[in-house]
Amino acid sequence: MEDVYKQMFGRNIGNVSEAEQEKLKNMTIAVAGTGGVGGTALFNLVRMGIGGFKIADPETFTYSDINRQQGAEYGTVGSKKVEVLKRMLKGINPEVRVESFPEGLTDDNIEQFLEGVSLVIDGLDFFCLRIRKKLFDKLQEKGLYVLSCPIFGFGTSLVVFAPDGPGFDEFYGPIPEKIDAVYAINFGRSYFPSFPKYIDLKTYSEAMKKGRPIPSFATSCALSGAVTAAEALFILFNRRKPVCAPLLRHYDLFDTTVKTRDSRKRKLNFFQKWILKN
Repeated sequence: MEDVYKQMFGRNIGNVSEAEQEKLKNMTIAVAGTGGVGGTALFNLVRMGIGGFKIADPETFTYSDINRQQGAEYGTVGSKKVEVLKRMLKGINPEVRVESFPEGLTDDNIEQFLEGVSLVIDGLDFFCLRIRKKLFDKLQEKGLYVLSCPIFGFGTSLVVFAPDGPGFDEFYGPIPEKIDAVYAINFGRSYFPSFPKYIDLKTYSEAMKKGRPIPSFATSCALSGAVTAAEALFILFNRRKPVCAPLLRHYDLFDTTVKTRDSRKRKLNFFQKWILKN
């Protein structure tokens, strides 16, 4: 199987060294949430030759996942995401080590989820706030990086949380007992200090007010997955100094821009004012 591994991932050599490729084979990455963001990063990482994964997601595939999520097909609707993805990962690399958490990330399994991992990808749903906070707190205790790269419009924002950088409360603000529209918008603005002007205001506003998922698009998820997987590689091999929170890097396919922004500079733009007013 060693020779087969080299054949499968040999074309990585040149972007990584043979020694680095061997290290990737022995690493384990944890992915919390395997939807459009986490799932896309996951499949980039397995094709890079990462040898082990821990994947946590409590959901089953629905028809609404088909527009963007890895593993979401007409025939997998109703199937557990982690079970489908585990089969797909094994189909790419039969020797890959996959530990799945079909109950999702919880207070009871978070220690097991993080045991022996080199880095964590945050693909949790937008409002999984309390378990995200616990995850971030644990990672700082363990000295691990977590990469968070949500999508918006035709873009994505990568936030790298360093072990010695701002924690959850400092970056997002403490979680209130009752999460209202103001906190939700401020949470979103942590990633997107300014929102794109090309989006449909009414559709996004209605989704936020009614607690429904906001619009998403396949190309944005693909962009997020590429950005996240590449950054994970750079961190694992110390290729360059990462841009860490409170700074973030925003990529937008519509504007064809890549910008480094400070999440602390969150001026309300027209879209945010419009949502709060309406």
